[in-house]
Amino acid sequence: GAWTWHVRTFLCELCRGYYVRVCRERYQQPGCLAHESFLMTPACDDAFVKLTWPLLTDTLTLQAGGHDHLQTSTTSALSFVSRLAVMNMQRWEEVKSFAQDAVQDLADPMSVRHSSTFHLLTSLTPLLVYAAPGLILEAADLALPGIDPTDPMKTMVACAFFVNLFVQVPTRDLSSVTDLPDDLPSLLGGILPLHPKGGQVVAGATPGDLQMVTSAFPDLCHALLERFLEYVQAQSKPSKKDAMAALEIGGPRLLSTAIFLAIKQADASVANSMVERLAEWVSLTLLPNAVKAVGMLVGVCTLANNDAAGKIMDKAIGRLPLGSGSLSSLGETEALWHLHILGAAARFGGTSLPPRRAALEARMYAALDDKRKAVRRAGAKLCRRILAGLTAPYSGDLTGDGTVAEALHRWSGARALEWGSPMRPIEFHTPTAPELDFAHALCEKAVEVVNTKAQGSDEEIHTSLSLMKSVLRGVACLYPDERQGVEAVPLVSTLPNQWGPRLMDEFSEVLLKLCPKLGCPGHPFQATAVEASGRPNLLCKALRMVVGLVKGERRPEVPDMFQVRGFDGGNVRNHVSSESFTQKVHFMSAWRDLSRIWYNWEVLTLVNRRLYHRPTGFKYEGIRRKLAELICSYTLNANSLVSCVATECLQAFLKVHYGAKRALLQDCFLPLQEQTIQGASLMDAEKAHLAEAALQGFARTAARMFISGAWRRGAAAALRLATVIVRSVHAYTEEGKTKVDVRPAAISMQFELIHKWIAAQAAANPGDVSEACDVASSLFALMKQPGVHWRTKVCILATAGSALRVLHLTDKADKLDVGILGQWLGELLSGLTSSTAQPQLASVAVAELTTAMRSALRNPGSPVDKVLQELLPQDKAILAQVAKSMSGLHQGHMGADAGAVAQADTVQCVVHAATGRVEVPHLAWVPCPSGHAWTIHATFIHTYVTFCARRSHAGIIQELKTVLGALQSQPKSEAEDHVVFTEVLGGALRAARRWPEAQQKELWSAVGPIAAEELRSAEED
Repeated sequence: GAWTWHVRTFLCELCRGYYVRVCRERYQQPGCLAHESFLMTPACDDAFVKLTWPLLTDTLTLQAGGHDHLQTSTTSALSFVSRLAVMNMQRWEEVKSFAQDAVQDLADPMSVRHSSTFHLLTSLTPLLVYAAPGLILEAADLALPGIDPTDPMKTMVACAFFVNLFVQVPTRDLSSVTDLPDDLPSLLGGILPLHPKGGQVVAGATPGDLQMVTSAFPDLCHALLERFLEYVQAQSKPSKKDAMAALEIGGPRLLSTAIFLAIKQADASVANSMVERLAEWVSLTLLPNAVKAVGMLVGVCTLANNDAAGKIMDKAIGRLPLGSGSLSSLGETEALWHLHILGAAARFGGTSLPPRRAALEARMYAALDDKRKAVRRAGAKLCRRILAGLTAPYSGDLTGDGTVAEALHRWSGARALEWGSPMRPIEFHTPTAPELDFAHALCEKAVEVVNTKAQGSDEEIHTSLSLMKSVLRGVACLYPDERQGVEAVPLVSTLPNQWGPRLMDEFSEVLLKLCPKLGCPGHPFQATAVEASGRPNLLCKALRMVVGLVKGERRPEVPDMFQVRGFDGGNVRNHVSSESFTQKVHFMSAWRDLSRIWYNWEVLTLVNRRLYHRPTGFKYEGIRRKLAELICSYTLNANSLVSCVATECLQAFLKVHYGAKRALLQDCFLPLQEQTIQGASLMDAEKAHLAEAALQGFARTAARMFISGAWRRGAAAALRLATVIVRSVHAYTEEGKTKVDVRPAAISMQFELIHKWIAAQAAANPGDVSEACDVASSLFALMKQPGVHWRTKVCILATAGSALRVLHLTDKADKLDVGILGQWLGELLSGLTSSTAQPQLASVAVAELTTAMRSALRNPGSPVDKVLQELLPQDKAILAQVAKSMSGLHQGHMGADAGAVAQADTVQCVVHAATGRVEVPHLAWVPCPSGHAWTIHATFIHTYVTFCARRSHAGIIQELKTVLGALQSQPKSEAEDHVVFTEVLGGALRAARRWPEAQQKELWSAVGPIAAEELRSAEED
């Protein structure tokens, strides 16, 4: 239960804490300066292991499989304790005995502790390969049945064990080596926290033991390969909709990584025999459900062995005979299988590709001309992989040099710098002259095919786009951009960018001509019907291809075999290695306990991060500007699929050209929406769906790309965008005028867009005040036009208020136009005091007038203060009308059966955004079901009373007395009036805290009896 989980967590943290302490005390650099009496001794280590080891083993035994997190925490604690135990012979025998029992448990097929045993062996591998290599080999033999297609989780754990084993030690057979030294190097003590006085590690294996153990490695490697082949034959095809699909592909991925390490570190004869077995198997087998898994295996084998690519490609080419220059003699399944195997072998083919150039080109072009769509797609993928194999900077140089000295050091527990071979840079694939010549010829022919097929039928257009994508992905490491002249050397290569400008020009010209043929760009009011039902799908593919062209298609990847994509926590090192647990225990020990394979993996990861930034930094001009405008022209498309895809593509494009947002917004996007506004009164009812599509596309695109940065250039720029949104709402809600009727959902999306615009408000750059006032003036002019819907008025007051609030609350307050402020605050006051105003107008008015009066109190004599003094003269009592409006706002919360409900309209999201941006002090004395409304109402009364008192408004006390008396006299059924009574009284008392004593007595003499009567009535209830 939960208590057991807490106990296990405590044990894990206790073991880790102790190990961290002894590491910090005993590592020699820089050393511990504490007094010797404070340091842990070997006796302390012995007592700690004696105490915790039985607890941990009992925990691991009793959990019987248990949760993966619990197994990981327990085995990580065991790894810490075992490192301390290996420094004491008696304790190490106990650890070894438990490990032997756990290994024997693997022989029982009915045991439920296989997963926990694999976790345990994975954590103990660094010590077992040193002190008990025979036991680890026995565990490896018994772990092979754990690769079970019916149990994906156990398969992953078993494969993780093999990966971790081959990371620790090489698979080289030492039995035939005759000149082994008598004693192995003593290196394990360099990574363990030995006590400086008398600390030593138990004796490890002898060279004879290693010869006996490693003699079984060839058979183990072959058995592992055969197990993989049996696994994929029994595995069903993972479904994309299946949540377990990523888990099912994770087993073959880890197993492929283990086989890569086995082939890479084995003797040449063993590696060649494994490659020949695989080449023969893939040529005689047909497994359409295991294409991805087998492709992984073929890829890692070609990456590990230089001759593997040629052998496997020769077999695949032989199984793809060309009858009359085509693949029609083969069935679709057979053709797809061998094309995939051929592509997987070519992905890391390198120098093996040019000698087979003619055969590869013939099969690729035959597949591209095939009548079957899947075969044509496989031909395009083959082109991509051939180009990647010729130009990509891939590397399989993860392991060491493979010498005997290195093997002995690794079996002795060596890490990092003590592998027995010198450190050297990782070797990456660099294209040779024949490879570049092959790649250039392939690109030349591919460009010709793309141009030809783009002018044909829908099927040919699909093939053209697929081939275009494959070419860009295949040469992404060399030619993803149009740099020329002095910039012609890409950031990740020393080769000149000869084909980048050519590909950009050719493919962009094809896309600029093709997209208008597939679907009319521009506004849907001007569009013609799509010619065929399948063409929107082709148009979406073409739009995605535009983004791929601008971004270099997909960022080039160095193969990362230690990454399981799509699987939660896909970093394999986190699952299979306990070596890095002690990395952070001491700032001098970052690589003390880390295998060189993991170090090389980190280097490859760093290269991938470098490649990640390559598609950025280009100018937004020329071809790139035309392509961006092309995508933008489809964002309001009548087809919802095209509109959504165009929005996604535009968002991806702006990640490369972030500075292009303003230009696209002003030059392309807003002019499109202007056509939507102008067409409201010109379209007939039959074309209402076009207006709905335009409104929805505008809201969708603006919300995802332009709203978040709308305030960066000041309030005026933000208000221009908001004005277009408000005018869109007005055009389709205007009263007394003939217009096309659209569904409420399209208008609601505009309200939500205004909500996001207000929420993105920022005052870091208020901008030019006069420009903001001019834009606000146009909004207020719109508000005075006949037929303006009340929802439009709410949007106008909310948007203009958000912009003007940014100005009058900053140092720009003195530059505000008094006329604009007068129009704004006058409309707010009218909405609050009018008996016919909608509750949404009153809600916005309460919040905005509160901030305006607070701004006037902070800055006497400012334009805001002058306007408020004109609108709120001393001889004009407005509190009664304000209280009535506030009472109406509470009807939506107090359970009233009649009256306007404040939260019953879609425009309420705009109100919430406008009032939510008004920050008021927290008033702990006003909690209620509608806490925000109470707080903002009480704050309004507080601010209004303070504002009147500062102006020596003698009638404010009498006004409060009148209003409170009227509210208190209402019957108990009018609960809203009594709520407002509390708000008015609380706000007034808060405002009077610092009044002179005489004024406070006058206030209490006026409102005290009324408040007492209200309290008495409340007590009776």
